[in-house]
Amino acid sequence: MNKYFEKAKIRSVIDNTQLYKNTNIKTYLILKIQ
Repeated sequence: MNKYFEKAKIRSVIDNTQLYKNTNIKTYLILKIQ
C-alpha cells in the first residue's frame, strides 16, 4: 500500500512538472507572437 502511494506521489510530481513546462512554453509563444 505504501509503495503504491509513493508511486502515485512521484507520478503527480512528474505530471505537475510537465504541466508547468507546457504552460511556460505556451506563455512564451503567446508573448513572442504579440
